[in-house]
Amino acid sequence: MSSNDFFDARERMLVRIAQTRDASGDGLPHWARAEDGNWTLTPDGDWTGGAFVGELWLAHLADPQRFPISDAHAALARMLPRAQLRTAFKGFGFYHGAAVGRNGTRRCAHGSKVAGADV
Repeated sequence: MSSNDFFDARERMLVRIAQTRDASGDGLPHWARAEDGNWTLTPDGDWTGGAFVGELWLAHLADPQRFPISDAHAALARMLPRAQLRTAFKGFGFYHGAAVGRNGTRRCAHGSKVAGADV
């Protein structure tokens, strides 16, 4: 894959993440209709919301101007009521929704600060 191909693919993913963020309002995306890409939302993310929160963390690392850290924080806050639920699906959502952000925004492997947010 050439670097142009990589950057083109990255940009297409970031555009879709931004479209999803903008369409989500006060909910978290659960699934999209294949016909038009419109999302069905849930208030707390159900078992799939953490994947989108993880995308917001990664998008922030790729483009902090377009994806402020507050996007990921707000989406993660919508998931927090699920922390009290007794369900096997909780680990999946909170790993992607919280651990990815904590690990990615705290420090790179070489120890330099990537973003100034506490998760």
